[in-house]
Amino acid sequence: MTVRVVQITDVHLTAEPDSKLYGIDTALSLTNTVTAINELSIKPDVVVVTGDIAEDGACSTYIRFRDLMSGLNVPVYVLPGNHDNVSEMRSVLNTDGMYYQSHAQIGGWGILFVHTQVDGHSHGLVDPQELTRVKRDIEDLKGSPVLVALHHTPSMVCPSFGCQLHNADEFTALLDKYSNVKCVIAGHTHNASTVSAGNYIQFTTPSTFAHITHAQLGESSDHEDFWASHHLDGARQGFRVLDLSPNGEIGSDIHWLEGTPSV
Repeated sequence: MTVRVVQITDVHLTAEPDSKLYGIDTALSLTNTVTAINELSIKPDVVVVTGDIAEDGACSTYIRFRDLMSGLNVPVYVLPGNHDNVSEMRSVLNTDGMYYQSHAQIGGWGILFVHTQVDGHSHGLVDPQELTRVKRDIEDLKGSPVLVALHHTPSMVCPSFGCQLHNADEFTALLDKYSNVKCVIAGHTHNASTVSAGNYIQFTTPSTFAHITHAQLGESSDHEDFWASHHLDGARQGFRVLDLSPNGEIGSDIHWLEGTPSV
């Protein structure tokens, strides 16, 4: 049976109704995302939210997120990004069809949810304890293809310090040991990218809040000045659909919200 996964990421929801972030109503864009998912001709088996759910980490924001997501009649799995409050997420988003956990089995696939948050910082890290846990879970799933979900991508989408997973080489060296790892999905960069890496493919996915273009090496005089090296576009919002076949093959498309340019 093919498993359909929808990935949404970097919602950056705020606590107050009608509030805007850089002029964008992130609750409205999330509502539009839920509508677009419900209009897919083939419904998802699961929705995975790869972090930065809240802009402020407030309990009330996670309650608001849970309410806005209630229109999806499928399991929703969440993991934290650099803006999130882990304790509030565990309290609010682990009930009523929403799950905060380390792994799941959906159809014939295993899905691992990897913690990369470094408290108080934008960049990511998979700490030694988490690396050990990931190794154990992959080995427990050795008879199944595996999808790995995390907030910070191990691929070099952006040279800025805060955009990176700082032990990406160590993390990918671990994944490289296991032929059943077939796909890695991440957020944080607010854009779409595809990188083939050995037995698996790495994707990043556009934000439901705003698209970001990242200056590459030689394109900015200061990659650590966010606004000098990044361009935010609130007119481009989207999510990813992945179709996971029993044999480990993957089909994937970006779905842009209505009115969003496709290129």
